[in-house]
Amino acid sequence: MGKESLVRMLLAHGADINAQGEFSGTALTVAAHQGPEAMSQLLLAEGADVNIQGGKFGNALQTAAARGHDALVPLLIAHGAHLNAQGGLYGNALQAAARNGHKEVVQLLMAEGSNVNVSGGKYYTALQAAASRGNEEIVTLLLGNGADVNIHGGKYGSARQAAAEKGHKAVEKLLLAEGADAIVHGGGKYGNALQAAAAKVQESLVRQLRKEGANVNSQVGWYGDVVQTAPEKQRKAVVQLLSAKVADIIGPGGYFWTALEAAAYGGNEELVLLLLAEGADPDIQGGRYGNARSAAAFGMAWSVVNLLRAEEAEAKTHCYSEVPEVCRQLGPRLSGD
Repeated sequence: MGKESLVRMLLAHGADINAQGEFSGTALTVAAHQGPEAMSQLLLAEGADVNIQGGKFGNALQTAAARGHDALVPLLIAHGAHLNAQGGLYGNALQAAARNGHKEVVQLLMAEGSNVNVSGGKYYTALQAAASRGNEEIVTLLLGNGADVNIHGGKYGSARQAAAEKGHKAVEKLLLAEGADAIVHGGGKYGNALQAAAAKVQESLVRQLRKEGANVNSQVGWYGDVVQTAPEKQRKAVVQLLSAKVADIIGPGGYFWTALEAAAYGGNEELVLLLLAEGADPDIQGGRYGNARSAAAFGMAWSVVNLLRAEEAEAKTHCYSEVPEVCRQLGPRLSGD
């Protein structure tokens, strides 16, 4: 007995066509995932609700779009599928198609009236989803249909942050040409495009963003500032790239509060010296370890402790950490005993 015959038999014996599975949603959602048009046609003819919510992708249309089933998408739309319905991993069908590189489905959905700027889901917008994959064709298509380059939210914060973080230079240029703002703080792991570029030590992009006026002192993202964002071994290169503005990178923000505190904890003498030469203040209080000297002591970076002592750091006998356990463990080390 074939699958279609079995489905007909189950329906004839009272099976609920819109019953929900714990992970897969409804029978129609499963059919949309697998792709055979005939099964979806059968279920729709038997009264399956095309807009019922459930499953990984939220509904049948988003499921078909995510899988790139360009013959099935128009069938679902013809049966009343809501183009901009929210829910599921990608938030909506257009974002699902854009993220997975299905250009034909993206074109079809927009031709049918999908809102190119509808937000929600993992990547927040279809543009950010496409930018995160480096798909120039789909990014160009979305921009040509009015996608807003400066909407912020989602995993990467904005489309430009997504391109910067993933190293998609061609897409970054496309977004720049359409007016993507270097200064927008869109959230996400890195907070803005400059931090995302610094995290990957993309020198040309960092220079471009600085030229556009990106603020090196912005306290955003998980790391707090652009220097803390960069991989530890490459922070010196990032500091040198930012040169004239490095003296201002003093926090507050992030786990270590300042770039100097982060460098001190890691025992990076060369970077500590560079930051001090650029005017970083070793006495700024904040972060897990209180200040740069405390961080160096807790990290057992004694050469850095001596460096900062030579700078006559204020905190010679007092722990300023927000974490009491840190102060108890440091004990007399701060005073050089």
